[in-house]
Amino acid sequence: MTIAEGLGAPIWAMKRKGSRSPMAGVGRVEMTNALGNTSRCYFDHWGRLFKNENALGEAVHTVFDELGNLVSMTDPEGFNTTFTYDRRGNLVETADAMHRITRFTYTNAFNRLASVADALRNRTEFSYDSRGNLREKIHPDGGRESWTHDAAGNPASWTNCRGAVVAYQYDAAGRVIRKDFADGYAAIYRYDARGNLEETEDARGKTTFSYNEHDYLVRVDYPGGRWLQFEYDGAGRRISSEDQLGYTVAYYYDDVGRLARLSGPAGDIVAYDYDPLGRLAQKTVGSGVYTTYAYDAAGRPLEMFNHAPDGGVLSSFAYTYDRRGRRTAMETHYGNWTYRYDDAGQLIQAVLASSDPEIPDQDITCDYDALGNRVRTVINGIEEAYSINNLNQYTRVGDRTYTYDLDGNLIREEGPDGSTVYTYNAENRLTGVTRGGDTWDYFYDALGNRVGVEENGAVIHHVHDPVGLGNLVGEYDETGSLLVRFTHG
Repeated sequence: MTIAEGLGAPIWAMKRKGSRSPMAGVGRVEMTNALGNTSRCYFDHWGRLFKNENALGEAVHTVFDELGNLVSMTDPEGFNTTFTYDRRGNLVETADAMHRITRFTYTNAFNRLASVADALRNRTEFSYDSRGNLREKIHPDGGRESWTHDAAGNPASWTNCRGAVVAYQYDAAGRVIRKDFADGYAAIYRYDARGNLEETEDARGKTTFSYNEHDYLVRVDYPGGRWLQFEYDGAGRRISSEDQLGYTVAYYYDDVGRLARLSGPAGDIVAYDYDPLGRLAQKTVGSGVYTTYAYDAAGRPLEMFNHAPDGGVLSSFAYTYDRRGRRTAMETHYGNWTYRYDDAGQLIQAVLASSDPEIPDQDITCDYDALGNRVRTVINGIEEAYSINNLNQYTRVGDRTYTYDLDGNLIREEGPDGSTVYTYNAENRLTGVTRGGDTWDYFYDALGNRVGVEENGAVIHHVHDPVGLGNLVGEYDETGSLLVRFTHG
């Protein structure tokens, strides 16, 4: 990637290993990538970016006040968002391209956020204790959350809008070591001498975590005898994962450290190829089915083709965008979609001209309120209306109604096909669903992972990979037999 300034003289070049020479001065900076696409950034005399132009010539303009606060942002079509500040530099108002205004106020003491009022004047308020710690949050519907704090400023308790209290204890390093709930549930956390979490404990048992000398997680032991263990290369990348059944996944990387392939006992699970800019160009799964990806000069997805192992096209998608980056058309194997938007960028119409006799044409239009909540949809001439409360939750959609608790959790859904009831714990995690004669009860560990579900009396246990996103990797029945295995890469 080459970067130039002013009249185009190079100011530094980034080489493969990242070496570069210093950048000097301000003005125009050009960045040309490995495909020859050039984008430009323009800076004022204070070094602030006032124009950002992509390789297609689509530019976003920004304006700053004398204190350096962003006061205006204009997109490539000329639609403007403005920002207003008080004398202390706090953001007090934003207005979008449709002149929908959000307002903010602040406390005199500690200059904390005191309130937020949206474009429909729904107001959320915040109050603080004498040390500036958040004490209470009042929602637009009157619901109140509250906190207490210890001498170190750590939250000592949290009371949700339903009045359920969670209490917290900490060690000398400020780490949570215990959470106690009003229903008697308790979660305990223990750490090793290096500060790594080494054990959690709750009513369902203990989970232990083991680390190597580099503090990389190498093993997790879950209740019920289930476990995962990991190996790493010298760069700290995971190269293998194994479970208690001996199932092993191997991870392979290319020369620049990108994940290139995952393999299991039966062979390759998935392989990845990248374009010169490091974007995914092809994904091939173990069956031989593969997907190819192409991008426009601005880096937006342009085409996606799904292929059979012999190269035949299974499905295809090609995208067109306007100057604001919104998708205006999509050509598919079953027909062509076109899209229209309002000034705020909200989808107001989607039309399908189908080429598949089994898929009918579609014409969908949408209307929104001042906050962007959908209030009306017309699908092929059939209208469906929406009702919204002051927490921006739908209370009615067509002939279905929705009821929420004081914390905003959906607790009941009513429709022509009957009702569904939902329950939640103090941390607002779904714990139960009842629909007709069917019931689902959900269980969580001390880290908040869903570790099990009881469906009409039959229990399924879940195992999660604790690294990264905490992906679900396995489901087991009550006897410990594997039901489903998931691999992520």
